[in-house]
Amino acid sequence: MSPRQKVMWFLNQINDAGKDRAREFFEMAGGKYVKEFVELYNQDWETTHSGNNARLVKAIVEKILPELEEKFGKKNRSGRHRLRQSCAGQNART
Repeated sequence: MSPRQKVMWFLNQINDAGKDRAREFFEMAGGKYVKEFVELYNQDWETTHSGNNARLVKAIVEKILPELEEKFGKKNRSGRHRLRQSCAGQNART
């Protein structure tokens, strides 16, 4: 089985299974399946779907983060971003 086929097999085992069944599956054999899944999912990072997604998200965040920090500030004393507090405040008002 190719690494891609193995990842797809793992995903098919937990598809529509619910979180408890998925947890049980990945805990089987002393966590063997979850370890193998993680290793395979990250294998060939430069050419995989997961790697492409990570690079896309990183590029988007790097592009908009300076603009968001300028608008909402970086972090307050509690370590929370002011953006989250601003959004939470707006949700409370609506």
